[in-house]
Amino acid sequence: MAALEGDAELHFDDQNNVEIQFIDEEDLPLANFIEHRASDEEFYSGASESSSDDSSEELEEEDHTDNEVELDEEDWSREIGRRVDIEFSEEPEINVTTRNLKSCLDFLELFFTQEVWQLLVSQTNLYAEQKRGPTESSVWYPVTESEMKAWISLYLNMGLVTKPNLSSYWSTDPVLSSPFFPSVMSRTRFLQILRYLHFADNTLAPPRDSADYNKLYKIQPFLDLVIARFQEVYTPERQLAIDETLIKFKGKVHFRQFIPIKPGRFGIKAFTLAESTSGYVLNSKIYTGKENNEVQKDLGRKAVMSVLQPYLDKGFYAFMDNYYTSVALFEELEERKTLACGTVRANRVALPREICGVKEKAVKDLKRGECLYRQKGNLTCVTWRDRKPVSVLATLPTSTMDSSPVQRSVKVNGKWEKKQFSRPGVIDLYNTYMGGVDVSDQRTVAYARLMKGSVWYYKVFFYLIEVCVSNAHILHTKSQNHSSLRALQFRKELVSTLVQGKCFRRDTGFVETPVAIPDIRFNRDHFHYLVSNETRLTCKVHIQKVKTIYSCAICGVRMCPEPCFQRYHTLRDFYYDDESRNGPRRLKEGRGRPYQRGRRRSLRN
Repeated sequence: MAALEGDAELHFDDQNNVEIQFIDEEDLPLANFIEHRASDEEFYSGASESSSDDSSEELEEEDHTDNEVELDEEDWSREIGRRVDIEFSEEPEINVTTRNLKSCLDFLELFFTQEVWQLLVSQTNLYAEQKRGPTESSVWYPVTESEMKAWISLYLNMGLVTKPNLSSYWSTDPVLSSPFFPSVMSRTRFLQILRYLHFADNTLAPPRDSADYNKLYKIQPFLDLVIARFQEVYTPERQLAIDETLIKFKGKVHFRQFIPIKPGRFGIKAFTLAESTSGYVLNSKIYTGKENNEVQKDLGRKAVMSVLQPYLDKGFYAFMDNYYTSVALFEELEERKTLACGTVRANRVALPREICGVKEKAVKDLKRGECLYRQKGNLTCVTWRDRKPVSVLATLPTSTMDSSPVQRSVKVNGKWEKKQFSRPGVIDLYNTYMGGVDVSDQRTVAYARLMKGSVWYYKVFFYLIEVCVSNAHILHTKSQNHSSLRALQFRKELVSTLVQGKCFRRDTGFVETPVAIPDIRFNRDHFHYLVSNETRLTCKVHIQKVKTIYSCAICGVRMCPEPCFQRYHTLRDFYYDDESRNGPRRLKEGRGRPYQRGRRRSLRN
């Protein structure tokens, strides 16, 4: 479901003072699907970036040279026939009753179930008890479920309100102030929950030399609960995309990866399965590097079979790039009633070299728009020349008759002209359905603000929060009973409903009762109306000191009926300068330096 310039550790002292910086994420552009190279290269990170035990994994796919490949050309035929499609009986649908889903929060809680909230609350409280000693000067109050929801709400709102650092969100400076944050929770409490946020009991972790040792133990309970719900609540369309996602992280963890062509370059790699059209994430497997200190062989095939496991034997189409595509993999998927399509590297084993090798005469002689076909059983291999030759392997129903026109700019006699060329249908399919994971990455980084720090499982947690929000928004859009909201509107409503109008500041008496939150004045879900009170208090809108008995029943703010009521609920800058009133001003204007007592100030030349 986004560039990190550098990471700084989270520093905690006895007073829970933490300095956490937030960064703006770069938008992930959609890949050029024909030349999709998201996983082409992986290298060791090097001594300058990490220690010897913090190296990234080598390229684990068989990367044979041309001299190492032995090809059997006799198996590939020049006669191309259309294969019979396999049966697909799955109906794309939301597997829950949408009539019971009344708000955006209801859609989010399809993934953040009651079990998830209980896990966050219980493990956070447990970890606080385990870590806090008798010398701890700060006071810890066990976090509740409603307080955890408010904490998540503040985190989500930080993606909407971009500021240079964490302290700015609680700043009282009129230029930087955001009243929503201090009205919900104090900064000290927010940092305190962040300090003890946890997902598993450390005392039950298996030792490193145990057969049950799990590198993802710190985050595994949360992964199991959330990712399982991705698959339970929604049946996807037939076209699925497989690609990897890089969760940005520059701290020390031995399965950190260095992928230079990815934004951020350093991070935790996850193999992701997503619906091609919407970007709905269905499955995600965190890559943990070497097993038993040995490089994993045939990693691409294992990754594909792992993320596709819940959807095998059902007739789905799988689209992937050249990091995963191979003849052996496609034949295995064929046996599991799953058809596939993907670009393929020329040096893969068992390909028809005469149409895949870039040095072959038939390939060199191809002009723009021309293509070559070969077929072996239900496998079809096609090489098409656009700007340069590209090879695609597919088990989808296709033939030489499937083609479509495409326009390209070419230089003729020193001038650029648009010309029309023919493009094979299988490449059209690849271009159309390969970008599901890229769409998901764009959605997850649009409002994400990654915290710089050294805790790797926090990075995974925040990434999965963004995936849950993205998936919830997609289901909200697909629901028949709900009006379509844009991602920004959906997130704003989530922020509001997670708080539920409650205040969690203990310096104000800590009562979980509705209080006036500033942004509620623009919420049209409530019917704002005036009520009269027994006492007269100062109008919030007038610049002058004007007393009134009226207040808004929803906002709880004193204001005059006219024009203050309308200004407060429609204008961001709602203050009203009433020229008909000459009395003292409630909002004092600056008057320069204060008067010096004792003697008069005199001007100096």
